[in-house]
Amino acid sequence: MDAVFASLIAVVGTLLGSAITFLFQQRTAERNESFARSQRLRSERLAIYSAFAAVLTEHRNALVKVWHLQQRDPDAAWDSGCCRE
Repeated sequence: MDAVFASLIAVVGTLLGSAITFLFQQRTAERNESFARSQRLRSERLAIYSAFAAVLTEHRNALVKVWHLQQRDPDAAWDSGCCRE
């Protein structure tokens, strides 16, 4: 009878250990997925912000170029449509 009782305790302990391990692994996997998702979102946002800053810089440089051209020749006709202020 003692052998059966000891075997039963061993089986229950093994099942309980595997269930707890499963719960810990599931929680760790969810945490890793959440972290990967947040990193991917951060990376996408940084790429978008960088592209926006590049476009703003190009626009500013174009405006500076137009200003310099206007300062060099103020009597020139700026009728191309792209250089109006």
